Amino acid sequence: MCWGLALELYKYLVNTLKNDELTTTVGSNTANFQYSAFAFDASDAGSDTAVTATSAAAGTYHVDATKSTITFKYAKEMDESARQVANYTLDGKALPTGSKVDFVGDKTVVRITLPEGALSQSTQYKLGIKTDVTTKEGSKIVASLQTKAPVEKVITLADTVKPELASAIYYSGVETVEPGTKTDRLEVTFNEKLNGSISLTAAKDDFLVTVNGSEVKVASVQAVTSGDNKDRKLLLILNQEVNLSQAATVSIVDEDAQSDKTMAVKDLAGNKAKAGSSAVASNYKYNGAYAGSIADQAAATPVQNQIAALTNSSTQTQVEAARTAYTALTTAQKSFVTNEADLQTQEQRIVNAVVLTPAATYAVGTTAAGVQVSPAAQTGFTFELTNSSNPTIIDAYGKTVAAGTSTLTYTVTNTSSGKTSTKTLDVTVNAD
Repeated sequence: MCWGLALELYKYLVNTLKNDELTTTVGSNTANFQYSAFAFDASDAGSDTAVTATSAAAGTYHVDATKSTITFKYAKEMDESARQVANYTLDGKALPTGSKVDFVGDKTVVRITLPEGALSQSTQYKLGIKTDVTTKEGSKIVASLQTKAPVEKVITLADTVKPELASAIYYSGVETVEPGTKTDRLEVTFNEKLNGSISLTAAKDDFLVTVNGSEVKVASVQAVTSGDNKDRKLLLILNQEVNLSQAATVSIVDEDAQSDKTMAVKDLAGNKAKAGSSAVASNYKYNGAYAGSIADQAAATPVQNQIAALTNSSTQTQVEAARTAYTALTTAQKSFVTNEADLQTQEQRIVNAVVLTPAATYAVGTTAAGVQVSPAAQTGFTFELTNSSNPTIIDAYGKTVAAGTSTLTYTVTNTSSGKTSTKTLDVTVNAD
């Protein structure tokens, strides 16, 4: 037998139970195997860097849900078949149209990039590698040398579809709508559930509302807390009323055109609302909460006006009357009074203007010794002694002790508003 001659071995392949043919060359330094086994690691490496590192082992992989990429490392240098989109599958189907496959760094690391909007839900998918993928030497990639089955790995991918506006409708605060009925409420519905933790304050810039070609500013955005599909809806509060008979177009504004440059509205997977998507509100529905809000605002408006009429010349009676009217409102009604701080300012002015005078003339004598000193009473105010500058004349409790003068310090409280002011009163105690 000559060792330089090629020896063909048939019937048995190493590590297999099948009668597949194995071809080799005796005396050669390189074995030409027809198949090469490959398996993904049990768990995600956590980052692309971990996959592309020189020390990374074959099978290391990372799924970046935010970028819709799958990066993994083969055991050997691969040929161009490893970057052919047609050689990879998701759940047994071809990769979504627009997918890309590229080598990263060298020809052992491959990255699959799925197109934006390719996946409509966050769930597990089975990534498949067809046996048409081959190494540089020509070995076919398989999961097992025994079965020759294609490589498969269950991975979790995120929804990449941007939420879009599906419909819009006005709220009516009255059940019988007249030609001139107006509203400042507009409910929008998206085509999928929204993230419940989005910033509603920031969301108002996400929307553009136009009526008859003119923009109507969005004053605020509220969550819809009841009804069907409430987790797909938002309520837009307009900064002015519009007629229910006029159609309104609601559009999503590109975040680059927004004042804060940020799209606040997102779906459960974190995808931002699709700029340019729109819906038209040409109909309305009665909303009981809005009806109640209108009634509350009607009750609050006179109080708002009453406070607005107060000036630095207003009397204590006028200021206290405004406080009484405000106190009578319900919590919901008070929310429509936006100038209550102005009322507090006037209440503080009233208490600050109090001037203390002694309630009587005090003298030290047989009958006057130990008399309680106090300011003259004033309607709507109480006085609490906090200090006596000369306790040997008037003690800390306000009782006369001896002839002389002491300065008493009082906390003056307005019984209507609760506002306080610190005042002093000079009291002279006569010898007789």
